[in-house]
Formats: sequence, C-alpha cells, structure tokens
Amino acid sequence: MGHIRLPDLRMTRRWQAVVEAITSNATAEIVAGRSAAAAEAAFKQARTDPAFLHVVRLLAQLPLAARSPDYLDDLRSLGIKLETAPTLLELSAALAEGEVGRRRARSDIGELANRALIASLNTVVGPALPTLFGDDPDSLRTELGRHAGGARFAVLGREFFARFTDGVLGYYLSRELAEHQGAGHRFSNEGDRAAFEDALSLHCREASHIVEAYAGSWFGKHVYQGNGLTPDVIADFARYSIKKITDELKRRQDA
Repeated sequence: MGHIRLPDLRMTRRWQAVVEAITSNATAEIVAGRSAAAAEAAFKQARTDPAFLHVVRLLAQLPLAARSPDYLDDLRSLGIKLETAPTLLELSAALAEGEVGRRRARSDIGELANRALIASLNTVVGPALPTLFGDDPDSLRTELGRHAGGARFAVLGREFFARFTDGVLGYYLSRELAEHQGAGHRFSNEGDRAAFEDALSLHCREASHIVEAYAGSWFGKHVYQGNGLTPDVIADFARYSIKKITDELKRRQDA
C-alpha cells in the first residue's frame, strides 16, 4: 500500500464497538455501520488526500476525454501516458502500474481509490464491449464516452463510491474478521468469513444508491451548465459523496 497510512483504529472506543458487534453475531448492517463510524477519521483524510482527489478527477474526466477529438492528448493531460488509444486492459494496466498520479505522494487512500476506479470501469464499461477481454480501442472509447452524461455517469459514480467505501471498511475489517475465525469463534471456517465479507460488500452497494442521483445531477450541472470541473468542484463532489454513503451506512445500522 501507500506511504501515507490510514489511521490506526484498533485502540479506539468506536473500534471496540465493532469488535463487540462481531463477537455478538450482529448483522452485516450493524458491523458496517459501526465500522463506518469508527473509520470516520479515515474518510475525513480522503477528503483532502491529493491522490484520492486525483482519482475522482479521473472518474469524471475519462468519459469526457473519450468524447474529445483530442482523446489521447486529453488522456495524457490526466497523467495516462499511452502511445495509442488503449483497450480496456491497457487502460486498466496504465492505472494499476502507477502512471496515473506518479508525481503525487502515494497513499493508502489513493491506492484504494485507484483500485475502485479500475474495478468500476471493468464492471460498468466492460460488459458493454463487444469482446470478452475488451480488446477493441474504438469500442472502449465509444462506450466510455457514453458515460459523459448525467444518467450514465451516475451509474459509474455509484459503482466507484460503493467500491471505495467497501475498500476502506475492508482495509480495517479484513484482519479483524480473520481473528474471529475458527472453533468457538464467530466464523467456523474461511467460507463463513468470506460469506460475511460478501454481505458487507453488498450492503455498501445497497447504501451507495443515495450517491447515484446526486452524482448524475452534479455532473450535468457542472459539466454542461456550470464552469467546468475545477479542483474545488471535484473536491466538493468527493467530500459530499463520501458523507452521503457513510451517513447512509450509519442510518441503516440505527434502523
């Protein structure tokens, strides 16, 4: 992971509440809600993390670059150094190999966001491509460009923030859950623990619905009606999206 670490939560009172939920066989909803509350400092760190904000900029700008007549130049201006128009696999590799944000301090938050972006592109854009491996650059450009509109961007934005939130919670929970596996513990075997982790991921995805409508209206307002995607506009979008989904996780726990 990155050089800038996320806060250590293990000794905090809020994390002890997470542990209590795990040991008392609480539902995935309760564990997720308590984890989101415990990780509040980590989510606050994300709101000002340069690497994270750069990834959110990519989330918003990649579909617009795909519609631009200067597609490759626009990709390069975003830090994606490619000689030719990429396939989905090549674009994913360029993101994963660190060509994006290479001049920025690497951080755990930034790496989690980068993984979420790559997975979101493969999940949302990939299935619409004509070949299984997405090996047609023109098809990728066309399909990616279709997300440069409010409704389509809303789906991509929701996928990203669901995966990012799940990634942050998993960063903390993966080790904790493993410590509660075995005879006499919450999870009798690895399969039980994996099923619970799947339930947590599903819960994050369900909670992310609240981001979808917001992301679509935000994109339309600032790209087509406003002054463009300035750094402040992108930072506000990132901050508010994180707040909406973490608040929703906590609300669902209370419900």
